[in-house]
Amino acid sequence: MWKVLTCLTCQGNMAGALKPVVTRQPNWPEVISGERITLTCELQGHTGLLVYEWYKDGDFFGDGRELHFQTIDQRDSGAYKCIARDKNERWTESDPYDIFVLEDLPKPKVTVVSQPSLPSGDTVTLRCDIAEGEGWDYMWERQFKLLPDKSKTITVSLPNVTVNYRCYGIRKGAANFRTTVDKVDISGGDLPKAKVTVLSPQPPFHSGDRVSLRCEVAQADSWDYGWEKDGTPVDGQENEHILVTLPGENGRYRCTGKKKSHPKLQFISGYVDIVDNGRGQSHLALGVCSGILILLVLGFVMCFILKQKGCFSRPSKLGQGETNIHQDHSQQDGCHTYESISPTHHSPAGESTPAPKTVYTLLKPEQLTNPEAKKANAIALAQEETAA
Repeated sequence: MWKVLTCLTCQGNMAGALKPVVTRQPNWPEVISGERITLTCELQGHTGLLVYEWYKDGDFFGDGRELHFQTIDQRDSGAYKCIARDKNERWTESDPYDIFVLEDLPKPKVTVVSQPSLPSGDTVTLRCDIAEGEGWDYMWERQFKLLPDKSKTITVSLPNVTVNYRCYGIRKGAANFRTTVDKVDISGGDLPKAKVTVLSPQPPFHSGDRVSLRCEVAQADSWDYGWEKDGTPVDGQENEHILVTLPGENGRYRCTGKKKSHPKLQFISGYVDIVDNGRGQSHLALGVCSGILILLVLGFVMCFILKQKGCFSRPSKLGQGETNIHQDHSQQDGCHTYESISPTHHSPAGESTPAPKTVYTLLKPEQLTNPEAKKANAIALAQEETAA
Protein backbone atom coordinates (compact mmCIF):
# COMPACT_ATOMS: atom_id res chain seq x y z
CA MET A 1 0.00 0.00 0.00
CA TRP A 2 2.74 2.37 0.85
CA LYS A 3 4.26 1.62 -2.50
CA VAL A 4 1.04 2.73 -4.18
CA LEU A 5 0.97 5.95 -2.16
CA THR A 6 4.58 6.68 -3.06
CA CYS A 7 3.69 6.16 -6.72
CA LEU A 8 0.73 8.50 -6.45
CA THR A 9 2.97 11.11 -4.82
CA CYS A 10 5.43 10.86 -7.63
CA GLN A 11 3.13 10.54 -10.59
CA GLY A 12 -0.01 12.43 -9.40
CA ASN A 13 -3.54 11.30 -10.23
CA MET A 14 -2.69 9.02 -13.06
CA ALA A 15 -5.23 6.69 -14.69
CA GLY A 16 -5.96 3.66 -12.56
CA ALA A 17 -4.42 5.20 -9.41
CA LEU A 18 -6.06 4.41 -6.05
CA LYS A 19 -8.22 7.29 -4.68
CA PRO A 20 -10.29 7.86 -1.55
CA VAL A 21 -14.06 7.87 -2.03
CA VAL A 22 -16.40 10.38 -0.38
CA THR A 23 -19.84 9.10 0.71
CA ARG A 24 -22.76 10.87 2.37
CA GLN A 25 -25.42 9.78 4.86
CA PRO A 26 -28.25 10.09 4.34
CA ASN A 27 -27.54 9.82 0.65
CA TRP A 28 -30.65 11.50 -0.76
CA PRO A 29 -30.34 13.41 -4.04
CA GLU A 30 -30.97 16.76 -2.38
CA VAL A 31 -29.71 18.26 0.87
CA ILE A 32 -32.15 20.44 2.79
CA SER A 33 -31.16 23.28 5.03
CA GLY A 34 -31.35 22.20 8.66
CA GLU A 35 -30.66 18.53 7.96
CA ARG A 36 -28.01 16.53 9.77
CA ILE A 37 -25.57 14.85 7.37
CA THR A 38 -22.21 13.08 7.53
CA LEU A 39 -19.43 12.91 4.89
CA THR A 40 -17.05 9.93 5.07
CA CYS A 41 -13.65 9.49 3.38
CA GLU A 42 -12.72 5.88 2.58
CA LEU A 43 -9.61 4.41 0.97
CA GLN A 44 -10.57 0.96 -0.23
CA GLY A 45 -8.17 -1.89 0.60
CA HIS A 46 -6.05 0.00 3.14
CA THR A 47 -5.78 -1.26 6.73
CA GLY A 48 -2.98 0.91 8.05
CA LEU A 49 -3.09 4.17 9.94
CA LEU A 50 -4.03 7.21 7.86
CA VAL A 51 -4.69 10.85 8.57
CA TYR A 52 -7.64 12.51 6.79
CA GLU A 53 -8.07 16.14 5.87
CA TRP A 54 -11.06 17.93 4.32
CA TYR A 55 -11.01 20.80 1.88
CA LYS A 56 -13.94 22.91 0.65
CA ASP A 57 -13.54 24.83 -2.58
CA GLY A 58 -9.76 24.43 -2.17
CA ASP A 59 -9.60 25.69 1.43
CA PHE A 60 -8.89 23.60 4.48
CA PHE A 61 -12.19 22.77 6.20
CA GLY A 62 -11.43 20.12 8.84
CA ASP A 63 -9.84 16.80 9.61
CA GLY A 64 -10.94 13.27 10.51
CA ARG A 65 -12.32 10.38 8.52
CA GLU A 66 -15.86 11.73 8.95
CA LEU A 67 -17.12 15.25 8.54
CA HIS A 68 -20.35 15.99 10.49
CA PHE A 69 -22.91 18.70 9.81
CA GLN A 70 -25.36 18.95 12.71
CA THR A 71 -27.59 21.49 10.93
CA ILE A 72 -26.36 22.12 7.43
CA ASP A 73 -27.35 25.35 5.65
CA GLN A 74 -26.78 27.10 2.34
CA ARG A 75 -23.37 28.44 3.44
CA ASP A 76 -22.15 24.82 3.48
CA SER A 77 -22.83 24.36 -0.23
CA GLY A 78 -19.65 23.71 -2.25
CA ALA A 79 -17.14 21.14 -3.61
CA TYR A 80 -15.54 18.92 -0.97
CA LYS A 81 -12.37 16.82 -1.21
CA CYS A 82 -10.68 14.55 1.28
CA ILE A 83 -6.94 13.70 1.48
CA ALA A 84 -5.61 10.51 3.04
CA ARG A 85 -2.00 10.88 4.38
CA ASP A 86 0.28 8.27 5.91
CA LYS A 87 2.95 8.76 8.60
CA ASN A 88 5.58 9.39 5.91
CA GLU A 89 3.56 12.26 4.47
CA ARG A 90 2.63 10.34 1.40
CA TRP A 91 -0.95 11.20 0.35
CA THR A 92 -3.76 10.78 -2.13
CA GLU A 93 -6.90 12.83 -2.65
CA SER A 94 -10.49 12.13 -3.69
CA ASP A 95 -12.49 13.57 -6.55
CA PRO A 96 -14.60 16.64 -5.70
CA TYR A 97 -17.93 15.89 -4.01
CA ASP A 98 -20.50 18.62 -4.66
CA ILE A 99 -23.14 19.56 -2.10
CA PHE A 100 -25.98 21.94 -2.87
CA VAL A 101 -28.13 22.83 0.11
CA LEU A 102 -31.80 23.71 -0.53
CA GLU A 103 -33.04 26.60 1.55
CA ASP A 104 -36.72 25.61 1.30
CA LEU A 105 -38.40 22.23 1.41
CA PRO A 106 -39.54 20.94 -1.99
CA LYS A 107 -43.21 21.20 -2.77
CA PRO A 108 -45.26 18.11 -3.58
CA LYS A 109 -47.43 17.85 -6.67
CA VAL A 110 -50.47 15.58 -6.79
CA THR A 111 -51.59 14.40 -10.21
CA VAL A 112 -54.35 12.10 -11.40
CA VAL A 113 -52.71 9.35 -13.43
CA SER A 114 -55.86 7.90 -15.02
CA GLN A 115 -58.65 9.99 -16.43
CA PRO A 116 -61.45 10.52 -13.89
CA SER A 117 -64.20 10.40 -16.53
CA LEU A 118 -65.39 7.11 -15.07
CA PRO A 119 -68.49 6.19 -13.14
CA SER A 120 -68.59 6.20 -9.39
CA GLY A 121 -67.27 2.97 -7.95
CA ASP A 122 -64.51 2.72 -10.58
CA THR A 123 -60.86 3.24 -9.58
CA VAL A 124 -58.38 6.01 -10.27
CA THR A 125 -54.64 6.30 -9.52
CA LEU A 126 -53.15 9.34 -7.79
CA ARG A 127 -49.42 10.17 -7.76
CA CYS A 128 -47.50 12.50 -5.45
CA ASP A 129 -44.18 13.87 -6.79
CA ILE A 130 -41.59 15.49 -4.48
CA ALA A 131 -38.32 16.81 -5.94
CA GLU A 132 -36.18 13.82 -6.94
CA GLY A 133 -38.69 11.42 -5.40
CA GLU A 134 -36.23 9.83 -2.93
CA GLY A 135 -35.75 10.27 0.77
CA TRP A 136 -39.42 10.90 1.49
CA ASP A 137 -42.29 9.12 3.13
CA TYR A 138 -45.45 10.05 1.25
CA MET A 139 -48.34 10.89 3.52
CA TRP A 140 -51.87 10.74 2.10
CA GLU A 141 -55.04 12.14 3.59
CA ARG A 142 -58.64 11.65 2.50
CA GLN A 143 -60.95 14.37 3.76
CA PHE A 144 -58.18 15.29 6.27
CA LYS A 145 -57.97 11.72 7.63
CA LEU A 146 -54.55 10.06 7.37
CA LEU A 147 -54.37 6.96 5.17
CA PRO A 148 -52.05 4.04 6.01
CA ASP A 149 -50.46 3.95 2.55
CA LYS A 150 -47.09 5.78 2.32
CA SER A 151 -46.39 5.02 -1.33
CA LYS A 152 -45.78 7.55 -4.03
CA THR A 153 -48.90 6.37 -5.87
CA ILE A 154 -52.23 5.19 -4.49
CA THR A 155 -55.31 3.70 -6.14
CA VAL A 156 -58.69 4.81 -4.85
CA SER A 157 -62.34 4.26 -5.75
CA LEU A 158 -64.14 7.12 -7.37
CA PRO A 159 -66.90 8.40 -5.08
CA ASN A 160 -70.24 9.71 -6.29
CA VAL A 161 -69.51 12.97 -4.45
CA THR A 162 -66.46 15.22 -4.53
CA VAL A 163 -63.70 14.03 -2.18
CA ASN A 164 -60.49 15.84 -1.28
CA TYR A 165 -57.13 14.00 -1.31
CA ARG A 166 -53.98 15.61 0.10
CA CYS A 167 -50.32 14.64 -0.05
CA TYR A 168 -47.21 15.86 1.77
CA GLY A 169 -43.74 14.46 2.40
CA ILE A 170 -41.88 13.66 5.62
CA ARG A 171 -38.12 13.29 5.37
CA LYS A 172 -36.98 9.78 6.13
CA GLY A 173 -35.08 9.76 9.39
CA ALA A 174 -36.06 13.34 10.11
CA ALA A 175 -39.75 13.57 11.02
CA ASN A 176 -39.45 17.28 11.73
CA PHE A 177 -38.85 17.91 8.03
CA ARG A 178 -42.28 18.09 6.49
CA THR A 179 -43.18 19.57 3.13
CA THR A 180 -46.13 21.70 2.30
CA VAL A 181 -49.36 20.06 1.14
CA ASP A 182 -50.75 19.61 -2.33
CA LYS A 183 -54.32 18.46 -2.92
CA VAL A 184 -56.73 17.36 -5.57
CA ASP A 185 -60.51 16.99 -5.63
CA ILE A 186 -61.86 13.96 -7.45
CA SER A 187 -65.34 12.67 -8.11
CA GLY A 188 -66.99 10.21 -10.43
CA GLY A 189 -70.16 10.48 -12.36
CA ASP A 190 -73.38 9.09 -10.98
CA LEU A 191 -73.59 5.34 -10.90
CA PRO A 192 -75.28 4.01 -14.01
CA LYS A 193 -78.84 2.84 -13.44
CA ALA A 194 -80.03 -0.52 -14.66
CA LYS A 195 -83.68 -0.65 -15.72
CA VAL A 196 -86.00 -3.30 -17.14
CA THR A 197 -88.13 -1.96 -20.01
CA VAL A 198 -91.19 -3.78 -21.39
CA LEU A 199 -91.01 -3.49 -25.18
CA SER A 200 -94.13 -5.40 -26.24
CA PRO A 201 -96.89 -6.13 -25.60
CA GLN A 202 -97.82 -3.58 -22.97
CA PRO A 203 -99.67 -4.64 -19.80
CA PRO A 204 -102.13 -6.02 -18.92
CA PHE A 205 -100.72 -9.33 -20.10
CA HIS A 206 -102.80 -12.34 -21.12
CA SER A 207 -102.31 -16.05 -21.56
CA GLY A 208 -100.28 -16.80 -24.67
CA ASP A 209 -98.45 -13.46 -24.70
CA ARG A 210 -94.71 -13.44 -25.40
CA VAL A 211 -93.40 -10.40 -23.53
CA SER A 212 -90.18 -8.80 -24.79
CA LEU A 213 -87.96 -7.27 -22.07
CA ARG A 214 -84.81 -5.19 -22.42
CA CYS A 215 -82.14 -4.39 -19.80
CA GLU A 216 -80.99 -0.79 -20.08
CA VAL A 217 -77.96 0.77 -18.36
CA ALA A 218 -77.99 4.57 -18.47
CA GLN A 219 -74.50 4.98 -19.92
CA ALA A 220 -73.00 4.12 -23.27
CA ASP A 221 -70.46 1.37 -22.64
CA SER A 222 -69.84 -2.34 -23.02
CA TRP A 223 -71.82 -4.42 -20.55
CA ASP A 224 -72.41 -8.04 -19.70
CA TYR A 225 -76.04 -8.78 -18.77
CA GLY A 226 -77.75 -11.19 -16.44
CA TRP A 227 -81.40 -11.87 -15.57
CA GLU A 228 -83.21 -13.04 -12.45
CA LYS A 229 -86.73 -14.41 -12.02
CA ASP A 230 -88.15 -14.34 -8.47
CA GLY A 231 -84.60 -13.92 -7.11
CA THR A 232 -83.13 -16.91 -9.02
CA PRO A 233 -80.71 -16.46 -11.97
CA VAL A 234 -82.22 -17.36 -15.33
CA ASP A 235 -79.89 -19.84 -17.02
CA GLY A 236 -78.79 -19.06 -20.55
CA GLN A 237 -80.12 -15.52 -20.48
CA GLU A 238 -77.06 -13.26 -20.76
CA ASN A 239 -78.26 -10.89 -23.46
CA GLU A 240 -79.73 -7.44 -23.34
CA HIS A 241 -83.14 -8.80 -24.50
CA ILE A 242 -85.22 -11.76 -23.30
CA LEU A 243 -88.67 -13.17 -24.17
CA VAL A 244 -91.09 -14.28 -21.43
CA THR A 245 -93.91 -16.66 -22.44
CA LEU A 246 -97.12 -16.50 -20.38
CA PRO A 247 -98.51 -18.06 -18.31
CA GLY A 248 -95.71 -20.61 -17.89
CA GLU A 249 -93.03 -17.97 -17.09
CA ASN A 250 -95.06 -15.69 -14.83
CA GLY A 251 -92.88 -13.97 -12.23
CA ARG A 252 -90.90 -10.94 -11.03
CA TYR A 253 -87.98 -10.10 -13.31
CA ARG A 254 -84.91 -7.92 -12.86
CA CYS A 255 -81.59 -7.56 -14.68
CA THR A 256 -77.95 -6.86 -13.83
CA GLY A 257 -75.29 -5.04 -15.84
CA LYS A 258 -71.56 -5.64 -15.38
CA LYS A 259 -69.00 -3.38 -17.00
CA LYS A 260 -66.72 -5.49 -19.18
CA SER A 261 -63.62 -3.41 -18.42
CA HIS A 262 -64.35 -3.48 -14.66
CA PRO A 263 -66.33 -6.64 -13.79
CA LYS A 264 -66.55 -5.65 -10.15
CA LEU A 265 -68.88 -2.83 -11.16
CA GLN A 266 -72.36 -4.37 -11.10
CA PHE A 267 -75.64 -2.51 -11.35
CA ILE A 268 -78.99 -4.12 -10.51
CA SER A 269 -82.42 -2.96 -11.66
CA GLY A 270 -85.65 -3.01 -9.73
CA TYR A 271 -88.21 -5.77 -10.16
CA VAL A 272 -90.89 -5.78 -12.90
CA ASP A 273 -93.95 -8.04 -12.54
CA ILE A 274 -94.71 -10.03 -15.69
CA VAL A 275 -97.95 -11.88 -14.84
CA ASP A 276 -100.88 -13.27 -16.87
CA ASN A 277 -103.91 -11.29 -15.63
CA GLY A 278 -106.56 -13.48 -17.36
CA ARG A 279 -108.16 -12.51 -20.68
CA GLY A 280 -111.82 -13.50 -19.78
CA GLN A 281 -111.89 -11.55 -16.56
CA SER A 282 -110.51 -8.45 -18.18
CA HIS A 283 -113.09 -8.59 -21.00
CA LEU A 284 -115.98 -9.11 -18.56
CA ALA A 285 -114.87 -6.16 -16.48
CA LEU A 286 -114.61 -4.07 -19.63
CA GLY A 287 -118.16 -5.09 -20.70
CA VAL A 288 -119.68 -4.27 -17.31
CA CYS A 289 -117.99 -0.90 -17.21
CA SER A 290 -119.14 -0.10 -20.76
CA GLY A 291 -122.78 -1.06 -19.96
CA ILE A 292 -122.88 1.12 -16.88
CA LEU A 293 -121.42 4.00 -18.84
CA ILE A 294 -124.04 3.66 -21.61
CA LEU A 295 -126.90 3.63 -19.10
CA LEU A 296 -125.56 6.72 -17.40
CA VAL A 297 -125.28 8.52 -20.74
CA LEU A 298 -128.85 7.57 -21.79
CA GLY A 299 -130.23 8.66 -18.44
CA PHE A 300 -128.51 11.98 -18.73
CA VAL A 301 -129.85 12.50 -22.27
CA MET A 302 -133.45 11.72 -21.23
CA CYS A 303 -133.28 14.09 -18.30
CA PHE A 304 -131.91 16.78 -20.54
CA ILE A 305 -134.68 16.35 -23.13
CA LEU A 306 -137.44 16.38 -20.52
CA LYS A 307 -136.04 19.44 -18.90
CA GLN A 308 -135.77 21.31 -22.20
CA LYS A 309 -139.11 20.25 -23.72
CA GLY A 310 -141.13 20.11 -20.51
CA CYS A 311 -144.57 19.10 -21.97
CA PHE A 312 -145.97 17.09 -24.84
CA SER A 313 -149.29 16.23 -26.57
CA ARG A 314 -150.51 12.69 -26.98
CA PRO A 315 -153.85 11.51 -28.49
CA SER A 316 -155.62 8.54 -26.96
CA LYS A 317 -158.87 6.56 -27.46
CA LEU A 318 -161.33 6.26 -24.61
CA GLY A 319 -163.07 3.27 -26.05
CA GLN A 320 -165.10 1.98 -28.99
CA GLY A 321 -163.98 4.92 -31.10
CA GLU A 322 -166.52 7.26 -29.54
CA THR A 323 -164.33 9.98 -28.09
CA ASN A 324 -160.82 11.31 -28.90
CA ILE A 325 -158.77 12.51 -25.91
CA HIS A 326 -155.73 14.82 -26.24
CA GLN A 327 -153.33 15.98 -23.57
CA ASP A 328 -152.28 19.55 -24.20
CA HIS A 329 -149.40 21.29 -22.42
CA SER A 330 -149.26 24.94 -23.26
CA GLN A 331 -148.04 26.72 -20.15
CA GLN A 332 -144.66 28.41 -20.71
CA ASP A 333 -143.49 28.93 -17.16
CA GLY A 334 -144.97 25.69 -15.89
CA CYS A 335 -146.78 22.63 -17.18
CA HIS A 336 -150.60 22.50 -16.89
CA THR A 337 -152.33 19.40 -18.22
CA TYR A 338 -155.77 19.56 -19.90
CA GLU A 339 -158.08 16.93 -21.42
CA SER A 340 -159.74 17.82 -24.72
CA ILE A 341 -162.70 15.59 -25.63
CA SER A 342 -164.11 15.55 -29.14
CA PRO A 343 -167.24 13.35 -29.66
CA THR A 344 -167.30 11.50 -32.93
CA HIS A 345 -170.53 11.83 -35.08
CA HIS A 346 -171.45 9.33 -37.72
CA SER A 347 -173.86 10.86 -40.28
CA PRO A 348 -175.50 9.19 -43.24
CA ALA A 349 -173.98 9.96 -46.57
CA GLY A 350 -174.88 13.31 -47.89
CA GLU A 351 -176.08 14.74 -44.62
CA SER A 352 -174.44 17.79 -43.20
CA THR A 353 -172.98 17.41 -39.71
CA PRO A 354 -172.36 20.38 -37.42
CA ALA A 355 -168.85 20.86 -36.13
CA PRO A 356 -168.31 19.04 -32.85
CA LYS A 357 -167.66 20.98 -29.72
CA THR A 358 -164.48 20.49 -27.79
CA VAL A 359 -164.56 20.50 -23.99
CA TYR A 360 -161.45 21.19 -21.89
CA THR A 361 -160.94 20.35 -18.28
CA LEU A 362 -157.98 20.82 -15.98
CA LEU A 363 -156.76 17.50 -14.65
CA LYS A 364 -155.57 16.97 -11.15
CA PRO A 365 -152.16 15.32 -10.60
CA GLU A 366 -153.74 12.12 -9.26
CA GLN A 367 -155.86 11.90 -12.41
CA LEU A 368 -152.73 11.89 -14.52
CA THR A 369 -151.29 8.92 -12.70
CA ASN A 370 -154.61 6.98 -12.29
CA PRO A 371 -155.87 5.77 -15.71
CA GLU A 372 -159.34 4.78 -14.43
CA ALA A 373 -159.97 8.18 -12.88
CA LYS A 374 -158.74 9.83 -16.02
CA LYS A 375 -161.08 7.79 -18.22
CA ALA A 376 -164.11 8.32 -15.95
CA ASN A 377 -163.54 12.04 -15.98
CA ALA A 378 -163.39 12.12 -19.75
CA ILE A 379 -166.63 10.08 -20.17
CA ALA A 380 -168.48 12.33 -17.75
CA LEU A 381 -167.42 15.37 -19.70
CA ALA A 382 -168.53 13.76 -22.92
CA GLN A 383 -171.97 12.96 -21.53
CA GLU A 384 -172.36 16.52 -20.32
CA GLU A 385 -171.50 17.82 -23.73
CA THR A 386 -174.01 15.49 -25.44
CA ALA A 387 -176.78 16.51 -23.05
CA ALA A 388 -176.10 20.12 -23.81
